Amino acid sequence: RDPFDWLVDVLGPREEATVAPFAGGALGYFAYDLGRRVEQLPGRASEAAWPEMAVGLYDWALITDHVTRRAWVVSAGRDPRGPSWRRYLDLLDAAPALAAPVPPRGIGPVRSNLSRADYDRAFARLQRYILDGDCYQANFAQKFTARVRGDPWQAYRVLRAVSPAPFAAYLDYPFGQVLSASPESFLDLEGRVVTTQPIKGTRPRGDSLGADEALATELRLSAKDR
Repeated sequence: RDPFDWLVDVLGPREEATVAPFAGGALGYFAYDLGRRVEQLPGRASEAAWPEMAVGLYDWALITDHVTRRAWVVSAGRDPRGPSWRRYLDLLDAAPALAAPVPPRGIGPVRSNLSRADYDRAFARLQRYILDGDCYQANFAQKFTARVRGDPWQAYRVLRAVSPAPFAAYLDYPFGQVLSASPESFLDLEGRVVTTQPIKGTRPRGDSLGADEALATELRLSAKDR
């Protein structure tokens, strides 16, 4: 089956959240290779032993607004076996303060899945694709691996402290953990409005009006960004 149709069937009728943007539902990840289930793309053997899709269904959530310093326990009430919201508030009241995170320790070198020669050949192919008009933009990625010792949750807390990205996630699965930190929103759908907020083609704010104007002019005159 189409995995997205299956997910819609499992979730049932959509319910609009009222006080918070999420009131229970599906959370998880879609791997790049999942695209081959819905598009006619050449098959390739995946290097990862992970599923193409891993989604959890959550009937309740704790939503925290860091700007207004308010929090809600929310639920769509799909699961009648779920404990009462009062139980979660009691757990929060009894939760101890978090100690400082302990960073993981590397116990091996960082390795790439591409040699320098492989990288150069792939880069040259991408340049030919662009020159031939087959594409105008490409996301060329490589994978780095390293052996480390430590707690993945502690590593995520360190990541959040070093890079407090607005779109971050820690997903704990039986087969492994996902530590994600992204500064940009790919797609956001609210009703019939779709919003994308990429950081490509942008500049940071300056520390004065003159610096802002100089950065804006640099962006306007950049052939790459245009």
